[in-house]
Amino acid sequence: AHSGHHGSLFASRDGNFERYQTCSSAMSTRVNPNQDRWMNRRKNARLSAMVILASLVPLVLVAQAPDLEGLDLQELEGTPRTLVSSGAQAAGLAAQSQIAAMLSRASETLEVASTPTLAVLNQQDWSALGQPIPYGLPWGTGTTLVLPATAEGAIVDVLAGFVGQELATAQLGNVSVHEAGHIVANDLLGAAPTPRWFSEFFASYLAYDFVVAERPDDAAAFREIATLMADGAAPPSYDLTTFERDYFALLSNPPVYGWYQALFNRFVAELHSDAGIDFALGVAAAVRSARFDDSELWINELEEIAPGFVAWAEAMPGANR
Repeated sequence: AHSGHHGSLFASRDGNFERYQTCSSAMSTRVNPNQDRWMNRRKNARLSAMVILASLVPLVLVAQAPDLEGLDLQELEGTPRTLVSSGAQAAGLAAQSQIAAMLSRASETLEVASTPTLAVLNQQDWSALGQPIPYGLPWGTGTTLVLPATAEGAIVDVLAGFVGQELATAQLGNVSVHEAGHIVANDLLGAAPTPRWFSEFFASYLAYDFVVAERPDDAAAFREIATLMADGAAPPSYDLTTFERDYFALLSNPPVYGWYQALFNRFVAELHSDAGIDFALGVAAAVRSARFDDSELWINELEEIAPGFVAWAEAMPGANR
């Protein structure tokens, strides 16, 4: 949930909060006129959990940079810089180790050095930040990541009853490294005019590359939950152009936004099984040579790096309509 990053998991890079607040109410009906009919067709009980989870999406857009200085936090030794609540030292060390391992892999494979600050907070300090984000939903802005100190709250509590505690906890870790993935992606791609959908896709790709290599159980959770959401129900007429054009309004339409995220993540897993880290290297090289500057959605350029993007985009329910 990176408020400061363009097209991040739940928010925009430019932090244009007023635009979201005015657009979301005015455009949500136009974005999904068939939502009632679509929602009535949902038959998979597990999808209900995903829709509830996706309903947290709009809350993160209104998050501001966290005022960590106002909290009584301890700074741990080591990198990345990690601040923890009282009693959260063990959780902080675990989060620091996980994010450090991801950053190390990014440094070794992509030659990019990212330096985030982690804040691992208990529920009291989380609430003291005064943000509208429920405890348990990792988020961030700029280079700061805010993570829960316990495996409970928004993500785990919603998912555990449907997929079990172990899988739900693994998914909490996946969301955390996805947020770190936005920081790595921004450092790697620089000022490239990244489409919103690809910002989401690429952050997940970098996170998935890490969990496949280092945390295979988390990678399995990533795939299973993406499949549950993407297969559970499909909106009748959505494509990448809609995601780009109506991004802010889609944030107020959680079932559809959640479906997009699942569709991205499912293709991430499929593509990674064939291309691995070479895809990320290809994207970085293409961005540095300015190959993408004149492309709105990047699909044709991405097809040259990893065949399959055109077919995937054209298979969306709203493509070619």
